[in-house]
Amino acid sequence: MKSLITAGEFAKLASTTKRTIHYYDEKNILKPAKVNSENYRFYHEAQILDYQRILLLSTLGVSLGEMKKYMKMKGNLSKLFDEKKDLIEKKIHLLNFNLKNLIEFQKNLKKNGTMINPEIKILPEFGVYFIEKEGPYAKIAQYCEQLWNMFEKRGKNFTTLSIFEGQEYRPKKCKMKIGVLAKKGMRIKKEFKNLVKYMDFDPGKVISYTYNGPGNQLSLFWKELEKYCAIKNIKIRKDMSDFEIYRIVNDDITRQFFEIYIPIEMNDLIIGKGKLAGKGVYANRDFKKGEIVSSYNIRPISKKEYQELPKSEKIFTHIHWGQIYLYGEPDRFVNHLKNPNTYQDLKNQCDIAKRNIRKGEMITCNANKDDV
Repeated sequence: MKSLITAGEFAKLASTTKRTIHYYDEKNILKPAKVNSENYRFYHEAQILDYQRILLLSTLGVSLGEMKKYMKMKGNLSKLFDEKKDLIEKKIHLLNFNLKNLIEFQKNLKKNGTMINPEIKILPEFGVYFIEKEGPYAKIAQYCEQLWNMFEKRGKNFTTLSIFEGQEYRPKKCKMKIGVLAKKGMRIKKEFKNLVKYMDFDPGKVISYTYNGPGNQLSLFWKELEKYCAIKNIKIRKDMSDFEIYRIVNDDITRQFFEIYIPIEMNDLIIGKGKLAGKGVYANRDFKKGEIVSSYNIRPISKKEYQELPKSEKIFTHIHWGQIYLYGEPDRFVNHLKNPNTYQDLKNQCDIAKRNIRKGEMITCNANKDDV
């Protein structure tokens, strides 16, 4: 007994607690050298080194089961470290990914009151093969896999999507079309030809957001897109379905990309002849003084990205608060005048009518004056 120490002495020498020592005994990882008739635990002094190994392994994310196996067999630390190195690198990669997203979300919240910075675009008509489904959002991946199995030949890229019936949030039971972008070379299996249908889909003008991350958070960003529309007074079409395109699906969530689309009205402004690349923007209805005429479709770019732009695109950039922005349609074609009929609200990223504007009138602004 002289060469042995009590659990309390062990804890003091190892800079830990007696409770921790008892815990590892109960888990059969660090067993005492002896237990007397009064159930007191005694350890060899050298077992403090075993405890330090356990402490090291726990900081490296080694499970209790792995520790138990290693301590019992005195396994190969090099092999164990190789495995944990890969695991820690993956965790670091995921943490960096989450940090990047967090910074982006913070930036967008300060900029426009939502976590997203969407784009407005006009999509050309495209073909879709689809099946009708009614069920929870949580089963969309399963439905997409069912559709995949209905094809004999799938072409180069089998890009799936969901087109939702109605614009309400229905996570439990929703009618939807589970589809795939139609490509050359696709062939449906004979037994499914009556089940898989085809349509030409023409959503027209949309507001969209590309989400990079796990698919089980898509609904949250769909709602953020609706919130953005409300803040920016963007009118959502009620006669056209919202849809999602699952552009890249991957086991690594940091490599997944999903596109969320909401069709919006496109009748307020039209593009006609003008002085900016031969184009201008015209009112397609009457606007009252103080009304938002156009919500910006802009994208922040770096100095390097600006330098790489062709000359034809550089004319559609502006600098606000030291940040370069590339303007999209129709905003990029708003002609500049010294006495314009709109003024820029850079904080809310929109042009506002300085006076009443009549249908057919060219929309103008004084960007040189209003840029910060």
